[in-house]
Amino acid sequence: MTESDMKKSQAPKIEELVFKLMKIQSELKQDLVDLRQKMETFEAKPELLNGLESFKKDAESRAYNLEEEVKQLREELTAIKEILGLNSEKISWIHKRDTVILLSVDNQSLEYAL
Repeated sequence: MTESDMKKSQAPKIEELVFKLMKIQSELKQDLVDLRQKMETFEAKPELLNGLESFKKDAESRAYNLEEEVKQLREELTAIKEILGLNSEKISWIHKRDTVILLSVDNQSLEYAL
């Protein structure tokens, strides 16, 4: 294949790439317009921004509470293991379904209702 043939075969690819880039550029411009409109809306209505802050604080509070609950559940699981005299190598799986924890220990199943 000669150099001119290669250039001819690459021309459609370059045209396609240029078209794709122009499309992306157009989409980015539209995104910028949309963002500016949203910023103007927030600036015009500060109560919306305050509402978002309230939602953020609520979400952070819930996340903290969930983290604390997970810590407590881990502690309870450790206590259950100690009561049953289990170590982590003997437990083949633990699964929580609704309010029952199912343990499979040395091919024996145990259920613990919460």
